[in-house]
Amino acid sequence: MAGTSLAFARGDWAGVIDAAEPVRAAGPPSFGGLPGVHNWRAFEADALVGLGRLGDAERALDEFDSAVPHGGLGSAVLALARCRGNLAAAMGDETGAEQAFSQARSITTMAPMPFEVALLNLDEGRHLCAFGHGSAAVARLEEAHKAFSNLGADPFVQACATELAHLHVTAAAQGTAALLGLSRAELAVARLVATGLTNRQAAAELFVSVKTVEYHLRNCYMKLDITSRRALASLIG
Repeated sequence: MAGTSLAFARGDWAGVIDAAEPVRAAGPPSFGGLPGVHNWRAFEADALVGLGRLGDAERALDEFDSAVPHGGLGSAVLALARCRGNLAAAMGDETGAEQAFSQARSITTMAPMPFEVALLNLDEGRHLCAFGHGSAAVARLEEAHKAFSNLGADPFVQACATELAHLHVTAAAQGTAALLGLSRAELAVARLVATGLTNRQAAAELFVSVKTVEYHLRNCYMKLDITSRRALASLIG
Protein backbone atom coordinates (compact mmCIF):
# COMPACT_ATOMS: atom_id res chain seq x y z
CA MET A 1 0.00 0.00 0.00
CA ALA A 2 3.02 2.32 -0.25
CA GLY A 3 1.68 3.57 -3.59
CA THR A 4 -1.57 4.57 -1.93
CA SER A 5 0.14 6.56 0.81
CA LEU A 6 2.49 8.32 -1.62
CA ALA A 7 -0.36 9.34 -3.92
CA PHE A 8 -2.30 10.46 -0.83
CA ALA A 9 0.57 12.65 0.39
CA ARG A 10 0.77 14.33 -3.01
CA GLY A 11 -2.97 14.96 -3.19
CA ASP A 12 -3.28 12.70 -6.23
CA TRP A 13 -6.81 11.60 -5.37
CA ALA A 14 -7.40 9.66 -8.59
CA GLY A 15 -4.08 7.88 -8.00
CA VAL A 16 -5.22 6.86 -4.50
CA ILE A 17 -8.43 5.34 -5.90
CA ASP A 18 -6.47 3.47 -8.58
CA ALA A 19 -3.93 2.15 -6.05
CA ALA A 20 -6.65 0.99 -3.65
CA GLU A 21 -8.74 -0.77 -6.31
CA PRO A 22 -6.71 -4.08 -6.36
CA VAL A 23 -7.12 -4.35 -2.58
CA ARG A 24 -10.84 -3.70 -2.76
CA ALA A 25 -11.21 -6.20 -5.63
CA ALA A 26 -9.50 -8.89 -3.53
CA GLY A 27 -12.54 -9.02 -1.25
CA PRO A 28 -12.43 -9.54 2.55
CA PRO A 29 -8.99 -8.49 3.85
CA SER A 30 -6.34 -10.79 5.22
CA PHE A 31 -4.56 -9.76 8.43
CA GLY A 32 -2.27 -7.37 6.52
CA GLY A 33 -5.26 -5.43 5.23
CA LEU A 34 -7.20 -5.06 8.46
CA PRO A 35 -8.02 -1.53 9.57
CA GLY A 36 -5.28 -0.50 11.97
CA VAL A 37 -2.65 -2.43 10.02
CA HIS A 38 -3.01 -0.68 6.67
CA ASN A 39 -5.91 1.78 6.76
CA TRP A 40 -6.35 1.90 2.99
CA ARG A 41 -10.06 2.57 3.43
CA ALA A 42 -9.22 5.84 5.19
CA PHE A 43 -7.05 6.93 2.25
CA GLU A 44 -9.78 5.86 -0.15
CA ALA A 45 -12.46 7.83 1.70
CA ASP A 46 -10.29 10.94 1.87
CA ALA A 47 -9.57 10.65 -1.86
CA LEU A 48 -13.28 10.46 -2.59
CA VAL A 49 -13.78 13.62 -0.52
CA GLY A 50 -10.96 15.26 -2.46
CA LEU A 51 -12.70 14.35 -5.71
CA GLY A 52 -15.99 15.78 -4.46
CA ARG A 53 -17.68 12.37 -4.41
CA LEU A 54 -19.12 12.95 -0.95
CA GLY A 55 -21.87 10.30 -1.14
CA ASP A 56 -19.33 7.68 -2.18
CA ALA A 57 -17.04 8.83 0.63
CA GLU A 58 -19.81 8.41 3.20
CA ARG A 59 -20.52 4.89 1.94
CA ALA A 60 -16.80 4.06 2.03
CA LEU A 61 -16.59 5.23 5.64
CA ASP A 62 -19.60 3.14 6.63
CA GLU A 63 -17.89 0.14 5.02
CA PHE A 64 -14.66 0.99 6.83
CA ASP A 65 -16.55 1.24 10.11
CA SER A 66 -18.16 -2.19 9.61
CA ALA A 67 -14.72 -3.74 8.92
CA VAL A 68 -13.24 -2.64 12.26
CA PRO A 69 -13.05 -5.71 14.57
CA HIS A 70 -15.23 -5.87 17.68
CA GLY A 71 -13.73 -3.63 20.36
CA GLY A 72 -11.97 -1.52 17.73
CA LEU A 73 -8.35 -0.92 16.87
CA GLY A 74 -6.90 2.37 18.05
CA SER A 75 -5.47 3.57 14.75
CA ALA A 76 -8.56 2.45 12.81
CA VAL A 77 -10.98 4.25 15.13
CA LEU A 78 -8.81 7.37 15.02
CA ALA A 79 -8.57 7.25 11.21
CA LEU A 80 -12.33 6.79 10.92
CA ALA A 81 -13.03 9.83 13.11
CA ARG A 82 -10.46 11.88 11.20
CA CYS A 83 -12.05 10.97 7.88
CA ARG A 84 -15.52 11.84 9.15
CA GLY A 85 -14.10 15.21 10.12
CA ASN A 86 -12.82 15.69 6.57
CA LEU A 87 -16.20 14.71 5.13
CA ALA A 88 -18.09 17.08 7.44
CA ALA A 89 -15.71 19.91 6.55
CA ALA A 90 -16.20 19.24 2.83
CA MET A 91 -19.94 19.53 3.41
CA GLY A 92 -19.42 22.91 5.09
CA ASP A 93 -20.43 21.52 8.48
CA GLU A 94 -17.94 23.25 10.78
CA THR A 95 -19.58 21.94 13.97
CA GLY A 96 -19.62 18.36 12.69
CA ALA A 97 -15.99 18.62 11.60
CA GLU A 98 -14.95 20.02 14.98
CA GLN A 99 -16.76 17.22 16.81
CA ALA A 100 -15.21 14.51 14.64
CA PHE A 101 -11.68 15.91 14.96
CA SER A 102 -12.19 16.28 18.72
CA GLN A 103 -13.25 12.63 18.91
CA ALA A 104 -10.16 11.62 16.93
CA ARG A 105 -7.92 13.63 19.25
CA SER A 106 -9.41 11.93 22.31
CA ILE A 107 -8.44 8.56 20.82
CA THR A 108 -4.76 9.50 20.53
CA THR A 109 -4.25 8.65 24.20
CA MET A 110 -5.17 4.98 23.59
CA ALA A 111 -1.88 3.98 21.95
CA PRO A 112 1.24 5.55 20.43
CA MET A 113 0.30 6.24 16.81
CA PRO A 114 2.63 9.01 15.59
CA PHE A 115 1.75 8.76 11.90
CA GLU A 116 -2.01 8.78 12.47
CA VAL A 117 -1.72 11.68 14.92
CA ALA A 118 0.36 13.63 12.41
CA LEU A 119 -2.30 13.02 9.73
CA LEU A 120 -4.93 14.28 12.15
CA ASN A 121 -2.96 17.46 12.79
CA LEU A 122 -2.44 18.00 9.06
CA ASP A 123 -6.13 17.56 8.21
CA GLU A 124 -7.40 19.54 11.17
CA GLY A 125 -4.95 22.32 10.32
CA ARG A 126 -6.21 22.43 6.73
CA HIS A 127 -9.81 22.74 7.79
CA LEU A 128 -9.16 25.25 10.57
CA CYS A 129 -7.61 27.39 7.87
CA ALA A 130 -10.60 26.90 5.57
CA PHE A 131 -12.96 27.98 8.36
CA GLY A 132 -10.91 31.11 9.05
CA HIS A 133 -9.00 30.05 12.15
CA GLY A 134 -5.49 30.88 10.92
CA SER A 135 -3.56 30.88 14.20
CA ALA A 136 -4.96 27.54 15.32
CA ALA A 137 -4.29 26.13 11.85
CA VAL A 138 -0.62 27.12 12.00
CA ALA A 139 -0.21 25.40 15.38
CA ARG A 140 -1.69 22.13 14.09
CA LEU A 141 0.30 22.23 10.83
CA GLU A 142 3.56 22.91 12.64
CA GLU A 143 2.89 19.92 14.92
CA ALA A 144 2.25 17.76 11.86
CA HIS A 145 5.37 19.04 10.09
CA LYS A 146 7.57 18.21 13.08
CA ALA A 147 6.07 14.73 13.50
CA PHE A 148 6.36 13.82 9.81
CA SER A 149 9.94 15.11 9.80
CA ASN A 150 10.76 12.89 12.77
CA LEU A 151 9.25 9.93 10.94
CA GLY A 152 11.15 10.65 7.76
CA ALA A 153 7.85 10.88 5.84
CA ASP A 154 9.17 13.37 3.29
CA PRO A 155 6.09 13.64 1.01
CA PHE A 156 3.95 14.49 4.04
CA VAL A 157 6.59 16.95 5.30
CA GLN A 158 6.28 18.74 1.96
CA ALA A 159 2.48 18.70 2.20
CA CYS A 160 2.69 20.45 5.60
CA ALA A 161 5.22 22.98 4.30
CA THR A 162 2.90 23.79 1.38
CA GLU A 163 -0.07 24.34 3.69
CA LEU A 164 2.02 26.57 5.97
CA ALA A 165 3.23 28.56 2.96
CA HIS A 166 -0.40 29.29 2.08
CA LEU A 167 -0.62 30.90 5.52
CA HIS A 168 2.60 32.85 4.87
CA VAL A 169 4.52 30.77 7.40
CA THR A 170 7.86 29.13 6.63
CA ALA A 171 8.16 25.58 7.98
CA ALA A 172 10.93 25.19 10.54
CA ALA A 173 14.04 23.39 9.31
CA GLN A 174 14.94 20.23 11.14
CA GLY A 175 18.44 20.29 12.66
CA THR A 176 20.80 17.66 11.32
CA ALA A 177 22.31 17.22 14.79
CA ALA A 178 19.11 15.45 15.81
CA LEU A 179 19.82 12.69 13.34
CA LEU A 180 22.63 11.28 15.54
CA GLY A 181 24.39 10.01 12.45
CA LEU A 182 21.37 7.95 11.39
CA SER A 183 19.77 7.92 7.97
CA ARG A 184 16.23 9.30 7.72
CA ALA A 185 14.85 5.76 7.47
CA GLU A 186 16.84 4.66 10.53
CA LEU A 187 15.73 7.71 12.48
CA ALA A 188 12.10 7.05 11.59
CA VAL A 189 12.34 3.48 12.90
CA ALA A 190 14.27 4.57 15.99
CA ARG A 191 11.71 7.21 16.96
CA LEU A 192 8.82 4.78 16.67
CA VAL A 193 10.57 2.00 18.58
CA ALA A 194 11.58 4.52 21.25
CA THR A 195 7.88 5.22 21.91
CA GLY A 196 7.36 1.56 22.79
CA LEU A 197 6.05 0.22 19.49
CA THR A 198 6.89 -3.35 18.50
CA ASN A 199 8.68 -4.00 15.21
CA ARG A 200 5.38 -5.02 13.63
CA GLN A 201 3.63 -1.86 14.83
CA ALA A 202 6.50 0.30 13.56
CA ALA A 203 6.33 -1.45 10.19
CA ALA A 204 2.61 -0.71 9.95
CA GLU A 205 3.18 2.96 10.79
CA LEU A 206 5.86 3.30 8.10
CA PHE A 207 4.18 1.08 5.47
CA VAL A 208 7.24 -1.19 5.26
CA SER A 209 7.93 -4.84 6.09
CA VAL A 210 8.92 -6.07 9.54
CA LYS A 211 12.25 -7.23 8.06
CA THR A 212 12.92 -3.67 6.91
CA VAL A 213 12.31 -2.38 10.43
CA GLU A 214 14.61 -5.08 11.85
CA TYR A 215 17.33 -4.11 9.36
CA HIS A 216 17.18 -0.41 10.23
CA LEU A 217 16.99 -1.17 13.94
CA ARG A 218 20.19 -3.27 13.76
CA ASN A 219 21.91 -0.37 11.99
CA CYS A 220 20.74 2.02 14.72
CA TYR A 221 22.21 -0.21 17.41
CA MET A 222 25.54 -0.43 15.61
CA LYS A 223 25.80 3.30 14.85
CA LEU A 224 24.79 4.35 18.35
CA ASP A 225 26.81 1.57 20.04
CA ILE A 226 23.85 0.29 22.07
CA THR A 227 22.20 -3.10 22.51
CA SER A 228 18.68 -2.45 23.82
CA ARG A 229 15.45 -0.63 23.08
CA ARG A 230 15.69 1.06 26.47
CA ALA A 231 19.06 2.56 25.55
CA LEU A 232 17.62 3.67 22.22
CA ALA A 233 14.72 5.41 23.96
CA SER A 234 17.11 7.29 26.26
CA LEU A 235 19.06 8.61 23.27
CA ILE A 236 16.16 9.46 21.02
CA GLY A 237 13.97 10.92 23.72
